[in-house]
Amino acid sequence: MFKIENLEISLIKKNKIDKVLIKNISLRIPNGSIVCLVGESGSGKTLTGYSLMRIQPSQNLKITKGKIFFDNINLLELPEEKMRDLRGKEIFMIPQEPLTALNPVLTIETQLTEIFEFHTNMTKNEIKKECLRLLELVKIDNPSTRLKSYPHQLSGGQRQRVLIAMAIALKPSLIIADEPTTALDVTIQGEILELFLELRERLNLSILLITHDFGILKSISDYVYVMYGGKIVEEGTKEEIFSKPIHPYTKGLIDAVPTIDSTPKTPLKTIPGYAQISDFYCPFYERCNSAQSDCKSEFDYIFINQKHGVLCRKIMK
Repeated sequence: MFKIENLEISLIKKNKIDKVLIKNISLRIPNGSIVCLVGESGSGKTLTGYSLMRIQPSQNLKITKGKIFFDNINLLELPEEKMRDLRGKEIFMIPQEPLTALNPVLTIETQLTEIFEFHTNMTKNEIKKECLRLLELVKIDNPSTRLKSYPHQLSGGQRQRVLIAMAIALKPSLIIADEPTTALDVTIQGEILELFLELRERLNLSILLITHDFGILKSISDYVYVMYGGKIVEEGTKEEIFSKPIHPYTKGLIDAVPTIDSTPKTPLKTIPGYAQISDFYCPFYERCNSAQSDCKSEFDYIFINQKHGVLCRKIMK
């Protein structure tokens, strides 16, 4: 199991904390589960995902508080050498854009092979057979030909499947999939999600799926964390979140999902304003239609039951 406790990620300037971007968040990813981290751009989802691998996209970003556990080992206390062994072997992150994630001047075979050369003692023939098996497993047609291809010669869906093949190559405990269906058409999106479900069952994978699309959550998630302004504002099982959403932000995201009854003349529902990191205890304060003055006061994250928690002042009244 992976577990984050009270994580804080800060922007550092002149060796001092300039701004706290991720604020005191905690989440759990049980073995064999699909946990979704959902929120609009700028909410801190990707930064949280990177933290599980103990890397940050900028040298000015640092983990300044908290713990990250994998099988009761705090990853933040591991030497970098041991952490490098875990990346790719126990934890693999699939980035947002498959075309830029793959090296354009190397063949698919070269990029797949590197994983085994770095982490195993397999022979070249064994690696070749395993690469073919992986492409077959992720349902890429004509795998022997695709191995010789360059990324630009594959479709978006095929490139995404190659990244998934890389992710499962060493049978990791956790895959972090950052917006894995972005820029794919609806049919391919469905195929990729079905592939995640199939691989979860076959390999007992844990998956942290980062997305802004509530439509995806309904078909794939076991547990959902809703993130806004660097904080977890609501969490619960898929059933709890969709049937009994509490936080105004969660309700807004669900209402914004187009339905089968939507028509070209029906305007889509939106949340007014834009996402921002707020100094208020409730980061959604500036955009919330139900906000009151005491929403600026500090208060605790409340659990309605064992499977449903929320950060909202209203439920305390």
